[in-house]
Amino acid sequence: MRLINICWFEIVIASQLFFMDYKLINQIIRIAKWYKIFT
Repeated sequence: MRLINICWFEIVIASQLFFMDYKLINQIIRIAKWYKIFT
């Protein structure tokens, strides 16, 4: 039971970090597009 909880916790953290990275990549792409429009 304890092992399952640890695994679930790790999966939650990993998915949160992946989601944060995904949002950050989308922001960078959006900024890059705006930068191209203005330059």
